[in-house]
Amino acid sequence: MPFITGIISLNNCIEGSTKRRFEESLLSFMSDSPWPVERIDNDKYILVCADSPDMWEGPKTISGSDYDAIATGVQWKRISSFNSALEYLTAQFQSENPKIRNYFDYFSCAIIDKRKNRCILATDPLGIAQVVYYVDDSVLVFSSHQSFIRRYLGDNITICWDAVFEYLLIQHLIGNKTLMEGVKLLPPGYILELQGSDWNMAPYAKLGNIRINTQITVEEACQLLWDHLDEKFRHYESLTKKNFIGLLSGGWDTRLITSFLARTGRLRETFTTEQSVRLGDMYVVEEKIARDVANFIGVNNRFVRLRTTRKQGERFYKLPRIVDYSTTYHEWSLSLAEALPQGEYILTDGFLGDVLIRGTHIPDDFQRCVEEGNKEKASELTFAEYVSGVSHGSASDVYYPDAESWKRILDSQFISDSTEHLKQAIINEFQDIQCENFVTAYQLKNRQRRCISWLPTAIFGSAGAVILPFCDLKFVEIALAIPNEMKQNQLLYKCLLERTKSGLSEIPSTNTKDIEKLKPYLTRAYIGDISALRLFSYIFPKKYLKRLYRIFMRTRVAALLYSLLYKRLGMASRIFENFLIADEIIRNPPTTFMNLLTPEIRDAIYARNMGKLAQYASYLRHILVLDKFFSNKF
Repeated sequence: MPFITGIISLNNCIEGSTKRRFEESLLSFMSDSPWPVERIDNDKYILVCADSPDMWEGPKTISGSDYDAIATGVQWKRISSFNSALEYLTAQFQSENPKIRNYFDYFSCAIIDKRKNRCILATDPLGIAQVVYYVDDSVLVFSSHQSFIRRYLGDNITICWDAVFEYLLIQHLIGNKTLMEGVKLLPPGYILELQGSDWNMAPYAKLGNIRINTQITVEEACQLLWDHLDEKFRHYESLTKKNFIGLLSGGWDTRLITSFLARTGRLRETFTTEQSVRLGDMYVVEEKIARDVANFIGVNNRFVRLRTTRKQGERFYKLPRIVDYSTTYHEWSLSLAEALPQGEYILTDGFLGDVLIRGTHIPDDFQRCVEEGNKEKASELTFAEYVSGVSHGSASDVYYPDAESWKRILDSQFISDSTEHLKQAIINEFQDIQCENFVTAYQLKNRQRRCISWLPTAIFGSAGAVILPFCDLKFVEIALAIPNEMKQNQLLYKCLLERTKSGLSEIPSTNTKDIEKLKPYLTRAYIGDISALRLFSYIFPKKYLKRLYRIFMRTRVAALLYSLLYKRLGMASRIFENFLIADEIIRNPPTTFMNLLTPEIRDAIYARNMGKLAQYASYLRHILVLDKFFSNKF
């Protein structure tokens, strides 16, 4: 997996036991990295980098007489006057007033300034390539991933329980906390400087007071975005000789990127998998949408079937590797990552397009907050949606239970206390935002903390670099100045698609609100459902039949029969998935959560009551992943 990590002594040298612990953590952490590992080490510090060399000028590791430096990330524009991108970043961050120009999709770096005897950590202006760090009396340890810090801490971990509940409820963390006490996330666009025992953290780039341009027309807004994307894709081409591959879902974000890439003539293939997008009691078959889009644009499309496995619980040992983001969405992306070509191509993804161009998750009451400049009300509405679970749509009963429902699983006092902390975190987050379109800016900050496809694909796959065309500060500033109304009614996206290829917006998408247009792409008997494939993979082995018979006879028989009678196999398979989660809970109880579980759930685990546990599987699946993370079993 691509990453940077390091350990820096606060004294004269790293102690032997501390160094051994770091090396052991590193060895287990990088065991599946497809990239060559480069390192700089001496008695005082160790810097380690493993990343694709693609889409980056020069090396990602530099060891010199004046400084040592490592970096990870993707560059989209060439830098004049410097021999390498890392040399440019080092020169800027060593200066008194660093000004990073718009050359990167994302990056993070660590610099040891030998002249001033100081260490500098930095992340990109949007915080996409994150940096987490831990400090004790003797060392600073940093990494791109919480999971590495978790390995390093071993038995010395202290769980941040407020963060745990926040994560369970909304699937990401607000602010700069992590799941572990004492481990912090470097804020987007910040640098952390350590010189001797003196610490300093300051922003070098931040979203300013961006005003909404109420006078701009749809055509003018489209032109601004289109020109910037057109420039980016031309520069992408110049930075690599490799061809591109794309992720093509049923939505509009990847469709727009695919159409831009097709114009270059270097798009080799697109990949699609089912993400189980629900529309009421129907499913949108993304395979059909992606195939029609690919045919219209004139590119190849490969549909990736979700990987089935007969090894129970395997995913619960993989998902903790990406716990920085979410335990929910990534099961399908694990199969996708395995299907991608190994290092031969540059991968593209439409991350953040839904927030910046499509204006998702901005209902009328939030829009009124923007118009009135009422951050306090926006904070209240956001908190209410998080606690009630309604913001997550029709699938909320499966993946996003509300706070009150969590009291069936976890101690009610713990939930009440954690809910108050969540409320204050939301208020602080909104108050920290300066731009006029603060609702979109809030979603932007929190969306980037739960990357849906590109991050796990980059971690578990070994395609080349992952480019993110919507993820640079200039594009974000342009988008935030465009009125939300142009995005919500989809006029802006339609204009962009038509500008790229006439007729492209006429093919329905998962974002289409017109049910009549979507009818050819809807189904009830949805065999492509994420869990349906597991259903069949588990039904066929004979050794499971007797167990399954007992399970189905014990509980939920009526719901299962109802599902099958009405051909709602998506629902039926999800019920089956619940039993698989219950089985994992019984075989490997979540020890770190046992004291917080309600007596009813604890008794069900001790009694091996699969039927009872299956009823709460949508809650327990997240607890399982976090327990593996805290128990260091991943």
